[in-house]
Amino acid sequence: MKIPNFLKKKNINKETINEENKNKVEVIDGVEVLDFEEKTTTKSALEEKKETRTIIIILIIILLFAFALPKVTSWFKKSSIFSYTDTVNDVIEDKTVDGMLVIGKEEGSITAKGIQFYNFKKRQNSEISVVYLPKSTIKDVDKYNIYIELYNSKKSIIYRVKFTSDSKLERKVQGSYNFKVLEDTYKDAKYAKVLIIKANDWGKGANTLACKKEETKDGYKLIEKVTYNFSDLGLLNYKVSKKIEELPVEEGKEQKPNPYTKILESESKMMDKTNVTDLLYDDESIEYSVDLANLEIGKSNYTPLHSHGSILKSVRLEETYNGWVCE
Repeated sequence: MKIPNFLKKKNINKETINEENKNKVEVIDGVEVLDFEEKTTTKSALEEKKETRTIIIILIIILLFAFALPKVTSWFKKSSIFSYTDTVNDVIEDKTVDGMLVIGKEEGSITAKGIQFYNFKKRQNSEISVVYLPKSTIKDVDKYNIYIELYNSKKSIIYRVKFTSDSKLERKVQGSYNFKVLEDTYKDAKYAKVLIIKANDWGKGANTLACKKEETKDGYKLIEKVTYNFSDLGLLNYKVSKKIEELPVEEGKEQKPNPYTKILESESKMMDKTNVTDLLYDDESIEYSVDLANLEIGKSNYTPLHSHGSILKSVRLEETYNGWVCE
């Protein structure tokens, strides 16, 4: 009797391939058993390999970012999108002559720390003006250390003054900065320059200028002395000394009240409200020192004798003009 094929016993331990799922099939006692263990092992190895590859890629990205970070940071600094203060430290010159503007000509501008300066003009009474336009609101422009310099036709510096303001500068609001100079300086001024001089640029004191002046009134003499201390760049500080001397009275005449006593008293009260150093005062004398770089006037209404950074030549010229003897 012929046995049908479907009843025939298949060989034990013979492996066949399941074409549908590609898994190995083991036939034991006529029962097909899928070999999931081998498939599971293969899948796990692939996952581990994929995870390892992912980790390596992440590490490569981190390393590339670390190397590129300084370059990216420099891009941000140049763009001024993220750091305004990094870019405003630069001075930008437009249509200048050796970095200077011709006084009396409207062409050209110099931008310092985000403030555009242009149109230098000579006004009446030896006054010079310049138009300025801030790109943003500035509460205390004094701390920006912006200076204006004047040059003669030979392009030699003849004057320097610090750009200051008693009030904040409004964004996109045009203003005019005026300063008065001596007649000789006014006549010689041909060019103007705007620049930034940082605190560490000034250096130490290298030159001094001592100026004296005496005045006599009602039998009293007021002796004034100011010693100016300059670095190679400009004026740093000065020391003021004032002393009253009583002159001999002619026989038969009475000594009049001292006319300088109240003057020194008022000055002492004013200087006491100003951050001067070494302040000494009595009825017959007063002394104090003024550090222009750190001067804070506050409510004292004190007016410095000269601006921080003033050049020696202009200080000597002005003091001589006002009757002082300088050496």
